[in-house]
Amino acid sequence: MKKDFQAIVFMTSFSIFLAGCSSSSQPVESLILDAAAKNSSAFVLPQELSPSGVWQELIIVCPYGDAPAQAKEVFHDAVKSIDTTDTDTSQWLLMKDAETVTTVTISRNSLDFCAHSDALNKTFLPNDLWASKSTDEITILTPAPTTKT
Repeated sequence: MKKDFQAIVFMTSFSIFLAGCSSSSQPVESLILDAAAKNSSAFVLPQELSPSGVWQELIIVCPYGDAPAQAKEVFHDAVKSIDTTDTDTSQWLLMKDAETVTTVTISRNSLDFCAHSDALNKTFLPNDLWASKSTDEITILTPAPTTKT
């Protein structure tokens, strides 16, 4: 019994240690806010936003919104599973890697892509730049006018 308990404690401690080392366990909001804080002018969205660690295309869906008209069909299909009319306090990042689309729901309480949602009517690539502006404890993100080469 004592050995079983020791094994459970060891495995639990080891699991917590591994989870602490994984960059993918960091919340998406934190990854984006960290990238914005490190770059005062413009920055790219981290690849670590995607569970696969690599995303090739991204769309942002705001409350009451839909996928951009020119977005690939996989994005339109993925947006069908989101109830964008349920809340005004959420926004959705849909990231496509080589094979799948991953949807991440982000609260608009500290990070807001949707403050200027008219600028989001496109598909974004990993080298697209973003600008941030912090106001009243909310960081507002907008597409920057240039692309990182």
